[in-house]
Amino acid sequence: MKLDSLTALRFFAAASIVIEHSKNAFRSMDWIPHFHYDFGVSFFFVLSGFILTYTYRNFDSAESVRRFYVARVARVWPLHIFMLGTFLVVIPHQGWFFGGTDAHHVVIFLANFFLVHAWLPIIAFFFSFNAVSWSISTEAFFYLVFPVLRHRWESTWHWKSGIVALIAFGVLAVVNPYRISLANPQTPLTISAEGIGYISPFVRVIEFLLGMLTATAFDAIRKWPLPKGVAFWTVLEVSAIGLIVFIERLAGYTATSPWTVFTVECTDAPAFPLMILVFAFGNGLISKLVSVRPLVILGEASFALYLSHLLLFNVFDSYRGSLAFSDLTLCIGYWIAAIAISLLLWSFIEKPARTQIRRLGSKEKPVAAGTI
Repeated sequence: MKLDSLTALRFFAAASIVIEHSKNAFRSMDWIPHFHYDFGVSFFFVLSGFILTYTYRNFDSAESVRRFYVARVARVWPLHIFMLGTFLVVIPHQGWFFGGTDAHHVVIFLANFFLVHAWLPIIAFFFSFNAVSWSISTEAFFYLVFPVLRHRWESTWHWKSGIVALIAFGVLAVVNPYRISLANPQTPLTISAEGIGYISPFVRVIEFLLGMLTATAFDAIRKWPLPKGVAFWTVLEVSAIGLIVFIERLAGYTATSPWTVFTVECTDAPAFPLMILVFAFGNGLISKLVSVRPLVILGEASFALYLSHLLLFNVFDSYRGSLAFSDLTLCIGYWIAAIAISLLLWSFIEKPARTQIRRLGSKEKPVAAGTI
């Protein structure tokens, strides 16, 4: 069962993050409602748990685990390395690090290179180089523990879910009484509230767990005698979107501790399972509309859009003062460039590298990645 509607939603999630990072730079985007548009990150974490659980049914041998890790490395690492190299080429050396000694810089680079930099709640690490790569590092932790969680999941999800929740909320409970300040580039080597409540995979894993539970619910609900009417499913799709908007309207904007950072930034997470469920069935009008081939392709290129948009914006912003164009023209130009570059990266870097790594790391011919 190919989930084209969910693939297309990845584009809208990535686009929301682009909006979050660029809306204050263009006056022509002032009409956009005031939301936490970085909710797209939370959506990706929940969706990742859903897709992986739906795709990988069990890990009954060391070989199956090895194939999974090869597939995950092939999925995220090549484009991350390409964007890291691009960052080092286009950004002056003085912009590479927040601070620290040469020894710190070596450790920070290695942590970023191997995608473990978000595992440390220190801004010099988690926002190093191509800053948006922090979420890929967080995902890498999810990939690491996924085979353990997925093994015999159908009979163990109860207590495994309890352990994951205990770890995530336990981390917040332990650190919250301490006066941990918000991230400050002036003190780049200190632990920050964002590093724990927003960045840390040990906390954000709760969203990945939500996705896994959603996949379990999806498998069960598919066996029910469900209505087939487009109108019924369209109402569910509109309701799912409306729930996200409603929750977003209730979300706070002030965070001063790891706990409040978590509650502000992850407010929408409980609403995403419903959205993923109804769009996974693909029976409503909205899911049918977003399943058109152009949007599915943009969804497949969403990872490239996410990883490249901030670096492109920084380069774009450094030259905008010398460009004699209106704000609207510059805004449209940035979006066109961001989407075009994402499609090029997806076509000529991401897909070929993924295929080659999976071929080298597998004894069998690699299958199409689809929405994985």
